Amino acid sequence: MPDYKLEYSEEQGKFHQDHAEKRKAQGYLTLCDSMDSQLQYDFMEAMFKKYPALEVGFRMKDEYPSFEQIQQEFRAFFPGLKN
Repeated sequence: MPDYKLEYSEEQGKFHQDHAEKRKAQGYLTLCDSMDSQLQYDFMEAMFKKYPALEVGFRMKDEYPSFEQIQQEFRAFFPGLKN
């Protein structure tokens, strides 16, 4: 599988994947510059379970986890990753 960039928007409570060489999507902050997409899906699924508002969508901004929370979760999910 190709590598993708993984980004998160705390404003929208959404994840965004794109080819690693592309620029950052507007309003999104980068969690990882390049990673196998299946590993990213595994992480996103875990976040949907932990933070149900992410999966439901259309919530108020303050109901979504912050970028810092998601970044901490990402680092804990992939403890050996250097990115």
